[in-house]
Amino acid sequence: MVIQSYVFTYNRPLMLQGVVSHLERFSNVTIYDDGSDEPLMDERVVRLPHQGKRNYWKIWNKALHNAENTLADLYLFMPDDFQDLDIEKVLE
Repeated sequence: MVIQSYVFTYNRPLMLQGVVSHLERFSNVTIYDDGSDEPLMDERVVRLPHQGKRNYWKIWNKALHNAENTLADLYLFMPDDFQDLDIEKVLE
């Protein structure tokens, strides 16, 4: 099974690291950075200008557009502070 994960982040590199390290064991990960003050140095990062809370949906639209052009069996979309995803259970 091919799994593609999209993680959205803004100025929370430690939280992001925890989510990504868990996800990358099971899936391809793409990170959407909403213009963080400290740019992330990772080839999986899509860097965007800061949209703010009112325009957060624009980042999701970009990820959805990317998903349209990506072949996977399962797509996961989540913020960087999502800590309780039990991927093993999802895959059962």
